[in-house]
Parts: sequence; C-alpha cells; structure tokens
Amino acid sequence: MRVVSLLASATEMIAALGCLDQLVGRSHECDYPPEVLALPVVSSVQIDTATSSAQIDAQIKRLAHHTLAQEDTALRALSIYAIDVEQLQALRPDVIFTQTQCEVCAVSERDVMRAVEHLTGLRPRIVSLSPHRLNDVWEDVLRVGQALERRAQAELLVKSYRQRLMSLQDSTANLGNKPRVAVLEWLDPLMAAGNWTPELVAYAGGATGHPNWLPMQVEKTSLARLGNIHPGYAGKSCRRQTPMSWFSRLVVLRLNVR
Repeated sequence: MRVVSLLASATEMIAALGCLDQLVGRSHECDYPPEVLALPVVSSVQIDTATSSAQIDAQIKRLAHHTLAQEDTALRALSIYAIDVEQLQALRPDVIFTQTQCEVCAVSERDVMRAVEHLTGLRPRIVSLSPHRLNDVWEDVLRVGQALERRAQAELLVKSYRQRLMSLQDSTANLGNKPRVAVLEWLDPLMAAGNWTPELVAYAGGATGHPNWLPMQVEKTSLARLGNIHPGYAGKSCRRQTPMSWFSRLVVLRLNVR
C-alpha cells in the first residue's frame, strides 16, 4: 500500500501503527518522526508564514472570504495549501490522509476527492480526520488503522492511550485546588485552544473554566485573571507569533486586575 499524509497528526498515527514503510509522501508540516523528513513533500503553503500572527490571520481571512469559482474552490480543496500535482502523480498513492476540521479548509470530503482525481487522474482512497473531543481522536486512530489494515494494532494503541490518561488522572486527583489554566493556540488575535485541549487540562489536574470551551477569542483582562497561561501555538514558534514584549505587558495587566 502506498500512502500520502497531508496531516501531521495522521503521519504520527501511521508511525505509531508501524506503517512508515508504506508512507511515500508527506505535507510540508509533517516533521515527526524525524525519518519522514526524507520523504517527498507534496504540499506547500500559499501565504507568507514568516511574519507575525496578526498578519498571518489577516492573510487567511482574506483568502477565506475571497469569492472563488466552483471549479477553483474544488481545486483549492486544501484552502491555503497547494498540492504538487506532478509529485503526487509520480507517487501514485492508494490512500491519502487529510482533514476537514479547519474552517479555512471548509471544503467537503467529496470536493477533496474530486480535486485529487482532477489533478492526478488517480482514484486513491481519501481518509479525512476531524476530531473535536478525545473520543473523536481515538476514533481517528481506529480509522487510520482500518485504512492501513492495522485495526487490531490501532485498538491496542487506543487502549494504551486511555490507560495513560487514567493513570495521569489518578495521580492528579488529590492535588487540592485546581489551577485555572489557559492554553493559547494563537496570540493575535487571542484564541484559546478548544476541542480536546480542555479535557487534557482536566486530566492533568487543571481547570479551563468551561468543560466545552471551544476555540474563541478571549479578552486580555480575562486572560490576566488566570493562574497559568500556556502558549501552544498552532504550528508556529513564539518568536514567529508575536514579539515577546506582549507577555511583559500581560504580566503588568495581571498585577493590575488582581
């Protein structure tokens, strides 16, 4: 089986299932485990990412609101990403892993299939991942395992993940007062990490303030009242996201609102 992954998390699932020997191509963001770096890259980003988070956000919003013809929409099924058609054609994958969760990439799985067929003339199986809660992540692991004919291994993997989380939960159950935690996935504009992140914080003994905290813009004054702030940038380093002086201003703000 020949596999191309357009999603970093799917690449790591493929590795965890012992199927790296089937992986023949990757996205520009797939960088773990290190051995995948030697594989051909079949995607690239169409915006300038070597800039601040505010400028990246502005570029994505302009692209998302740009009116495209129906055919162009299908061909740009990965939204801000471009596919190397010649490379994909040469790799001739049987399975392609992608995702349909991101609003910027809000093209249906059917449109992705049509785009890939149009671009390459192939008919690979498209497996789209779109988790929102931890249970969805486990289902995606099983879905990847099913596509790779490693269902039994995937079930064992999910079982081990669940056991590790339960062990963590047991070890943090008697810590006393739960610290209030904010995990930020973007700094300008401020965005709190949602989906399964609050569940992970809860397993680790923290509290996010709402059990179903979805990605949202947050006010700096509200953020300043939290006990712990953990940047978890969406694919970017802190230096790329925003100047470090932002954190200095936040520290002053926290002192003023307490």
